[in-house]
Amino acid sequence: MNLFENIGTVTVSKIMHTQVISVRPSYSIKTTIETFKVHKISCAPVTSEDGKILGIISEHDLLLQAASKTMGQYIDYNSKVTAITPETSIKEALVLFFSKKLKHVPVIDNNHYIIGIVSRIDLLNYLSENDA
Repeated sequence: MNLFENIGTVTVSKIMHTQVISVRPSYSIKTTIETFKVHKISCAPVTSEDGKILGIISEHDLLLQAASKTMGQYIDYNSKVTAITPETSIKEALVLFFSKKLKHVPVIDNNHYIIGIVSRIDLLNYLSENDA
């Protein structure tokens, strides 16, 4: 089986990060920036206290908010999240990332709880490590 056949059968569960740093809607802009800095992340899902996905926030979002608001204000996040399940194939993920110009995609279960995250570099690493 060559790489391109393989990416249609291998799922993102193989490459997703399960230790996901998330933020809460009650976080301030400053707290969210500090969270990004400490954990060296550029994007984070916004979740309820019990881990259900509510949205997503990126460095770009934070830059805009830091420039236009006070640092103590609550974050604004994108509640229209493109998410995938662990059963999504690598190929489907590649198409989704490309077609929607995404950098990160949360992985959720059937009840919308965050269980992982996949980034562009995760996909690229998989492709480079599994080149046939």
